[in-house]
Amino acid sequence: MKTFRSVSLDIISGFFNRPGKLTTLIDQHRQQKKWPATWHGQVQESVLGTIRLYQPIGDLLRSRLNKTPPPDIDRALHLAVYELFQMDSIPAYATVNSWVDEIKSRKPGLAGLANAVLNGISREVKPEDFVKTWSENLPEWFGSDFEKVGTPASREDWTRYMSTRPVQWAVDWSDSEKLVRIEDVPAALQSEAFLSGNQQFIDHSSWLVADYGYDPSSTSLIDACSGPGGKLIIWAKRSGTSLKTQAIDLNRGHLDRLKSNLKRLNVMGEVSVHQTDLMAFNPEEQVDTVLLDVPCTGSGVMNRKPDIRFNRSEKDLRDLILLQRSFLDRVADWVRPQGRLVYSTCSVLWSENEQQILDFLSRRPDYKLEVNQAFREPALVTHMGLRTAPQGRPLDGACAFILIRHA
Repeated sequence: MKTFRSVSLDIISGFFNRPGKLTTLIDQHRQQKKWPATWHGQVQESVLGTIRLYQPIGDLLRSRLNKTPPPDIDRALHLAVYELFQMDSIPAYATVNSWVDEIKSRKPGLAGLANAVLNGISREVKPEDFVKTWSENLPEWFGSDFEKVGTPASREDWTRYMSTRPVQWAVDWSDSEKLVRIEDVPAALQSEAFLSGNQQFIDHSSWLVADYGYDPSSTSLIDACSGPGGKLIIWAKRSGTSLKTQAIDLNRGHLDRLKSNLKRLNVMGEVSVHQTDLMAFNPEEQVDTVLLDVPCTGSGVMNRKPDIRFNRSEKDLRDLILLQRSFLDRVADWVRPQGRLVYSTCSVLWSENEQQILDFLSRRPDYKLEVNQAFREPALVTHMGLRTAPQGRPLDGACAFILIRHA
């Protein structure tokens, strides 16, 4: 008999056999296997949370096992431990009994071992002690790059934050662009505030990037990697009819979401949408502002997208750095003299941020770095630009830099 636990185990096993985007894998599995939609919340919490904490859970299990069990049983134990410590609404005895039954249905000879291990962890490991093990929960491909950052948030701050559940935010346009925390996403999507166009879902750090780079005097904008247009919409809503925008993205799904968001949020300015490769796009004229939110490792949003831990490698980082460099060089000539190029990422790595800017400035002497000294949160501004950090609050990692063209 299928349960949300067996579904979660099937999805995680599929992920390790063929890595992909977890939210997509969950949706595809539900469409193919027709399991109840009411399980979706538990499956998503179980799968995303377990992958987010796979390393510390594995360390805990290895301390209690003489040898690693078969892959599907090892993954079942990971899911069970996550449920014990993080899914508080389920009693511990129910978690242990249900996972022992699931393991028994797959490998009967290991049910006794699973029962002993899970009961031992349930009795002997305190939740607060488990949390302490998160301090080294970083993927190997981070390397020494992260150590160059030197922000007020320590390595331990980051690793703990990246191990926690993400927080969803929305801009409330009916309340002076107030940022509000969303506790129940499905309910919020059906709320009057959302359906009437008063609320725009956006990560807190993305909103800060948009705020940092916004220029109210700009009348023309190219969003060179627009995605669904979160930052573009912030700028367009603030500017009203005075801003003419071109949005570029190769992904049709992203642009469909952008068009839907523009309509729902009643964006008044002119926005033209172009489904094309940035490297093939040729604007008719230079613009006041180019926003370049480049493809990156996503290292600053690993709690939101935990599959990044396993889907990225050192080679991916090297390839992305080259791609970011080529994108910067491509869009640099799209900016008019005295205009601005805003470069941003959702990465915390030096090589994707400050190093890219330093290298770009060495290639393009017609550009100079400008720091927004009037930004609303000066503690997040370094000598080069914006760098968000979870200093006592749930805030994803993101960076933004303003480059002014002087020639």
